[in-house]
Amino acid sequence: MDVTQLDKASFARLLDHSPLHPRLQREDILRAVEECKQYGFGAVYVGSCWLPMVVQELAGHDVRFGVGVGFPLGTSSTKAKLHEAEDALEEGATALDLQINTGFLKDGRYQEVLDEIRSFVDLARPRAVTKVIIEVGFLAREEIIAACRLVEEAGADYAKTSSGRGDRGPHLWEVELMREVLSPAVKVKASGIGSYFPTAIALACLRAGAERIGTRQAVEIVEGFDLARNLGLC
Repeated sequence: MDVTQLDKASFARLLDHSPLHPRLQREDILRAVEECKQYGFGAVYVGSCWLPMVVQELAGHDVRFGVGVGFPLGTSSTKAKLHEAEDALEEGATALDLQINTGFLKDGRYQEVLDEIRSFVDLARPRAVTKVIIEVGFLAREEIIAACRLVEEAGADYAKTSSGRGDRGPHLWEVELMREVLSPAVKVKASGIGSYFPTAIALACLRAGAERIGTRQAVEIVEGFDLARNLGLC
């Protein structure tokens, strides 16, 4: 992506604001709702228990309502994940991020991983954008390639680098590799990008091939845009 063509508003539209933490209370989620209104983020991701309130509070605003499915471990059964996805869809979710079973992938159980992603995509469409978390921090290069191919074969809209709860977030070479392996039909979402001047990291991920950034630091990232531009980063 040519980040020099972005302005602050279009940059904010590329961010998925993700207030996802066990300690968050009603006031925290309502604050995130107001931040979506103020900055114009592309999506807000919340725990499914908060989804009805968020949908109501953001009615009439151009923002997608996202929920993580099987998040963040991915070790629940496919049946449980599909029930979770259906519940979120009924409550108004318009974006769903599926956490794959990383252990199955690493064991070479590709057909089971593919079947799960495909079932998830078939259930969600056309009601929601589908994003599949492959957790690159646990994977070798060849496993990242295999995971991306499964995501594409299953017909998902995005392959997503990380949950933000793994051992680490993505390296830029991993974002570049995902973009190289995937066809233009499948986009890349980078998440878990770190905390030291996250605006610069987000811009670097966009340059490397990501089309979306998922983060709990969306406000900090967009507020750093002017400084990043002054530094010649965009």
